[in-house]
Amino acid sequence: MSDTEWPSPDVTWDTRPLGESRDPVLVRSPRHTGLDAGRFFPFGNAADLPPDQREEDGRSVCFDSAPLDRRVEILGRPRVRLRLDSTTPRAHVVARLCDVAPDGSSTLVTRGVLNLLSRQGREQAVEWTPGTYEDVEFELNGIGYAFPPGHRVRVAVSDAYWPWVWPHGERGALHVVPADSAVLLPVREAADEAVVRFEEPEQAVPMAVGYDTPAHPRPSG
Repeated sequence: MSDTEWPSPDVTWDTRPLGESRDPVLVRSPRHTGLDAGRFFPFGNAADLPPDQREEDGRSVCFDSAPLDRRVEILGRPRVRLRLDSTTPRAHVVARLCDVAPDGSSTLVTRGVLNLLSRQGREQAVEWTPGTYEDVEFELNGIGYAFPPGHRVRVAVSDAYWPWVWPHGERGALHVVPADSAVLLPVREAADEAVVRFEEPEQAVPMAVGYDTPAHPRPSG
């Protein structure tokens, strides 16, 4: 890949359905979903980054892959495609992509949100007609990440993400059809790459430090 070639020719889209059932799944998250999102602008403090997502996953509807039989690298902006209906004219849909380890711990990889009013473009606000199913698709934040073998890929869907996303006035719910929904992963197939080796680091000679001894030290005691 050249320095100016993007997207990389080593990246291909891997479409993974969220399930096989066409029975709609109810998504109605508690309003405090999002408390484990981490700080919007992290400054490096201990509590800035998102913690284990298991509690957050419990407030969402989760779609898990089978354990991976090989390392899967993603590079770019994953996308989520959902076949859904909203019970209210205005709503949000939030998707988090997580890495689930064999011990059950869940690591946030990336996330994204779609205001359903903007599903046809940000230049117009189109209210939803409850009782009508539509296909919506939106991007998650750009990421470079490697899922280890034996881990699962999780897509967690919610309709709330406080305090990052200010809720609409109506309290409704979403219905998602798993078989008609999918996550699209920008999978990077690692090519034979040259091994990069660095020479020993260089640094300046440390400055000499001297200590002055008092001519008349103070008596102790």
